[in-house]
Amino acid sequence: MGFATLTLEGEPIPLASAIFLLGLFADVFGAILSFSTARWFEMLTEDEADFLQRRWDLESGDKQKESDDPAASLNRIDRWICLSLIAGPYVVVVGLVCLTLGLLVYAWTSQPLVVLVLACVLSAGCMAFVMAFVLHHNRMNVLAHFYLKRRSG
Repeated sequence: MGFATLTLEGEPIPLASAIFLLGLFADVFGAILSFSTARWFEMLTEDEADFLQRRWDLESGDKQKESDDPAASLNRIDRWICLSLIAGPYVVVVGLVCLTLGLLVYAWTSQPLVVLVLACVLSAGCMAFVMAFVLHHNRMNVLAHFYLKRRSG
């Protein structure tokens, strides 16, 4: 029995399945974009990696940009690649929100009150933890307070 065939008093629930499928497609393509981005950075040559490191050093030191800044001469394909490299996580977030909304719409249209409350509380709690990764924070403080232990073996 598929999501699209679920009914409530003889009425189909196409909204829930549409939002859910939209989220599923967004998550799949977001994962593909994220993998492609990781692969793109993995394939950088030593010169390209050194150039990237210099750029990061300049930004962290608040120094003037290099005079031979290639960002000034980006063509359409280069701009498209730049957008593609940063799009993956955003597409995944859109997919996660759509998946969650689709499931909640389904729950609200066809499940008893106990399931509604549990689904909403669980979704809100999990989203609160997911959204914490978007906040600016001091990684060194987090690592200092995070108990990490290596397994011996």
